[in-house]
Amino acid sequence: MLTARGEHIASAMTWIETPASGGRVAFERVLARRDGVVLHRALEVLPYFAGGNELRVQGNECGVFAWGWGSGLRKRMDLATADGALIEPQEAYLPRADPDGDGVLAVSDVTGGRERVWWLDPRALTFTPTQYESGRFRSSLHSLGSDLVYATGWLDGTVTLERPGGAVQRFASEQLRGVQEAHTAATARNGLVFALGQGGDHAVINVRSGERRDIAFAVPQGMRRVHLPGVERGPDDAWDISITTGGELVMALRDNTFGRVHRSRDGSTWSAYEPAFGDVESVRVMEHEGTVLAFALGLRRNPTDWWRPLGGATRYDGRNVFVARGEGRPLPRSSRTWEGEPYHLSDDGGCLAYWTASGPAALRVAAGSSREFVLGAATTEPRLVRAMTWALGDGAVLTATPE
Repeated sequence: MLTARGEHIASAMTWIETPASGGRVAFERVLARRDGVVLHRALEVLPYFAGGNELRVQGNECGVFAWGWGSGLRKRMDLATADGALIEPQEAYLPRADPDGDGVLAVSDVTGGRERVWWLDPRALTFTPTQYESGRFRSSLHSLGSDLVYATGWLDGTVTLERPGGAVQRFASEQLRGVQEAHTAATARNGLVFALGQGGDHAVINVRSGERRDIAFAVPQGMRRVHLPGVERGPDDAWDISITTGGELVMALRDNTFGRVHRSRDGSTWSAYEPAFGDVESVRVMEHEGTVLAFALGLRRNPTDWWRPLGGATRYDGRNVFVARGEGRPLPRSSRTWEGEPYHLSDDGGCLAYWTASGPAALRVAAGSSREFVLGAATTEPRLVRAMTWALGDGAVLTATPE
């Protein structure tokens, strides 16, 4: 996992050792400048427990970074700064947002099955509780840069923006019952969130400016959402809807034969991206500055309710990853981990990085040209590396130095 903020880049890499070694994981963290100077590097071997594994990297342009790692019930957070200062590891906590200019950041722990979120001042090592509490009448918690956004209430929902230190701004909106997360890298700059309402009445709210646009969600006639046979999604289920950098909605829709990613400004009028796909059970979509990345998961059960295409029409079946900027194309399949993990889309949407059998590769989206970067001997798994730089976009560079 790699995170770039200004001139600083932080990476986190884990390598699970074989069960015969007693269940351990190697955890490496690196903080470097874009010119390649390594400011901080540490490699530790920690106990490993199957299940509940997490890896996070949060940082700011001043060079304050937090690495979070979780295995089983154990959580841990490490912090370092560009000037070489180290803050003692914080057991049981994970970072939830980027540090602000003073280094204050949101962190979370879990007690009695409930998530608690705090503002941590790493220099004073003080924890101040936020106003967020996990529970029945609170939505999921999302980060916008160093700020937190969530919804409170059930029938009368309020979208809440909480800043480091506890300053709160609320946006009342009738019939809200949650906030559907927009992709963090896209929303951190403009503050757009998709607020999930009742019965298909949703809203796009800019928590930076307060602007609100109501969404009357409707699927076009002859189309339906992508789901398993017999598991139709209701109008107030927005699990498969994402928000774009410009505040549009993107999601996958299908007829009997073809599925495609669609976008809409008002939630009712939709236009499609190519290519077409089929024989999938779900599709997740993200967008950065006009580039759409879609993860299609293949069916795990039969029979399928997808009809066979006729007349030689092109359709990509099963598990695939697609990138689209106007006309779309499928990407090489990765053998790595869960959906989305091996693929990184730059904030400007111009470059995509992903893992291949021989190591990482970068694709210039507009030109369609790709280049592979070999990490030593060919391998299907990434190894610990001393430093990695993914400065992706116009004039993008991807480098890696094998350990």
